[in-house]
Amino acid sequence: MVLRAHKVQPEFVDDAVIVRRRVLVALDRAARRPIVLVATPAGYGKTVLLRQWIETRATDVLQVGAGTTAAWDVARRALARGRTVVVDDSHRLGWGDEFLAACEAATTEAPLVIATRIDPLVALHGQRLAGRVSELRADDLAFTVGELARVVARAGRRLDNDEAQSLFDETGGWPAGVRLSAGRTQRTAVHIGAFSPTGSYLVAQVLDSLDDDLVDFLRVTAVPEHFDLTLATALSGRADAGAVLDEVAHRVGFVTHDVESGIYHYHHLMRQVLLDELTRRAPDDVPGLHSETAHWQAERSEHAASGRHAAEARDWDLVADNAVALACVALADGSWSAVDALVAAIPHAVGTDDGRLHLVAAARALRVEDTDTVVAGDELSRAHVPPSVNIVTARHMDALTRLCRARLALSADRIDDVGRALGTPQPVLSEHDSLPRSPAAALRAAWAVTNGLVAAFAGARDDVAAHLATARRVGEGLVRVESAAAEIEVWAAFGAGDLAGAAAVLAGDPRLGDGELDSAVLVKDWVAFERDEQGTDDGQRGPLHAGGRAGVVPAREVSSARCALLRRTGATVPAQTVAADGGETWLVEHHARLSDEIALLGIGEVAAAATAFADHLAAMPVPPPDVEVRLHLARAVLAHRAGDATAASTALRRALDSTELHGWRRPWRELGSTAVDLLSAERQRVGRHADTVARLLVDLRGEHRGDPVGLVVALSAREDEILQYLPGTLDQAEICAALFISRNTLKTHLRAIYRKLGVESRREAVLRAESIGLL
Repeated sequence: MVLRAHKVQPEFVDDAVIVRRRVLVALDRAARRPIVLVATPAGYGKTVLLRQWIETRATDVLQVGAGTTAAWDVARRALARGRTVVVDDSHRLGWGDEFLAACEAATTEAPLVIATRIDPLVALHGQRLAGRVSELRADDLAFTVGELARVVARAGRRLDNDEAQSLFDETGGWPAGVRLSAGRTQRTAVHIGAFSPTGSYLVAQVLDSLDDDLVDFLRVTAVPEHFDLTLATALSGRADAGAVLDEVAHRVGFVTHDVESGIYHYHHLMRQVLLDELTRRAPDDVPGLHSETAHWQAERSEHAASGRHAAEARDWDLVADNAVALACVALADGSWSAVDALVAAIPHAVGTDDGRLHLVAAARALRVEDTDTVVAGDELSRAHVPPSVNIVTARHMDALTRLCRARLALSADRIDDVGRALGTPQPVLSEHDSLPRSPAAALRAAWAVTNGLVAAFAGARDDVAAHLATARRVGEGLVRVESAAAEIEVWAAFGAGDLAGAAAVLAGDPRLGDGELDSAVLVKDWVAFERDEQGTDDGQRGPLHAGGRAGVVPAREVSSARCALLRRTGATVPAQTVAADGGETWLVEHHARLSDEIALLGIGEVAAAATAFADHLAAMPVPPPDVEVRLHLARAVLAHRAGDATAASTALRRALDSTELHGWRRPWRELGSTAVDLLSAERQRVGRHADTVARLLVDLRGEHRGDPVGLVVALSAREDEILQYLPGTLDQAEICAALFISRNTLKTHLRAIYRKLGVESRREAVLRAESIGLL
């Protein structure tokens, strides 16, 4: 039952009002203390919440409003009688002695619930210190995305997830803002202004209650998206900006202060109303406020926002400076939309002869995914530094120009010119790179990526690792830096013949394994080729295919490497895939040389191939695993032919070590039937490679054995695989572990193998299988 201390009119039942159980539960939990403070700005649904909460209470509740005579005294008497009291709009009643007396009368059995727009700070200090106060704030009453969607649905609109999130971002979950925009028929951004439903509500409920000086302060400080006390003082001309902001937070709300960073920002909808009011009432002041904001943001490396405000102020010089800074970031991040927006805002007559904009155009023409070297070269030739430019922008331009020249050299396969274009190990800049996503951080990261790519071409993997570590450290948050570093890392592993390393990078970065990046496609094909993962028949495999978009590895480099690998598959090299004329990098030379050495194996010249492999390794600073494994195998073949079983086994075990690490299959296939002979001999020895030997024999023997004779029913593929383990030293438990099968499953297969071979024991099965060519 609800007792009201004043006469009320029958209430209209709003079907669009939803019951929010989470908030009611939060209020129930808060009511376990004597005093509950529900303090939020206007429009957060305090009255609706209290009405719903009262309806759920089993005990008598006295509801007191601002129109109640001697409201606090009425509340005190009801609390003393053990009734719960709810006071709405309590900020209109004052916080005098009567309020303090009512607070003292509240108990856990009869709590006092206070709804207010203004926090009674001093009046509640004693109660807070005594632990008698629970509080609900704006964050607690704001709509969630799901609640917002329910409210809008009640108004006749259905929102999908993206639309609901967009409306939440616009309103911040402010219930009044959501309700006032819920009935819109067009799915566009909320229209905000003094004459919009939301704007008129804020003007009437918030701004009209404030004195003119405070409203003026709010208007001018609403120009930036966020600000600190320094900017607030500069915009408002008030030395007491901090005290004013404290008053705004206390009396108005709709302002958030990050104590750690010192940054303030207004609620999005409130800011839009204030900007609309500023434009209508003081249009002549607007450009100067935008200019002040733009310079403050530029100092903080907030160049996209600074550029927008500079454009509003028609400060085209500052717009161009910001465009250069954003181009530095975009070169490392790949996002050019902010740059394009700034360049589009500059009048054509202003930007025609500006060297900064020509440099921006050159950098944009060198985007990784859409490179136009002709345009880039032309624009770069006109990218002079204006005499009046500040030192920060001048150094940005110098570093960006050097990076553009380096990329032009890479595009033309002039690798030696890249280092000359950069000139120094690090760009010379006038600011530190500690700010994430700043021009300085982006330039240093792009510089390190470029040096890492050059090191990959030279085969200096230690240098590659050092440069990429620098790029990742200073380029944190720059998406393109991370993807470029991963691409270079996998390309360096490919160049060094490190199959396991390349496979690990491909598996660790889904962007490389999605089949979209040309260089990654090639390395992925190489891994599959060396591991024989696409079947055993080259006729079914097809040639290594070109595909995907360009990355940081130049297209000519990828094409040259593809040519070298295609020669190894025996496929015809398509005309469009042939590498362009020019000096080959170490990486391409390595794979081309390996192709020639493998060709010697193909014609049976094992001794010549072994010599070539050894010479190849001697010429390398770090032995490439793809050459090393083939050298071990060639030496094993030569020792086997010479009858030196010990030397053959020693070389073979080194090849098996490498195979277990990298997963090689192609080097074994290149030996033909000799590989089966070597592995069959090794299987008779006790060693730790039994599982690898068995698996290799399963993979290889199908091509090089004769047809089994005297077998009525053929072995299944699984039985054939198990058979390869029987000559070795593994017991049944170890075979089960190697094949990931249960003991019962193994026994079932063994019984089938023995039955089909017509034997009764493991030893008899091995002898029978050898006699008919299964082993």
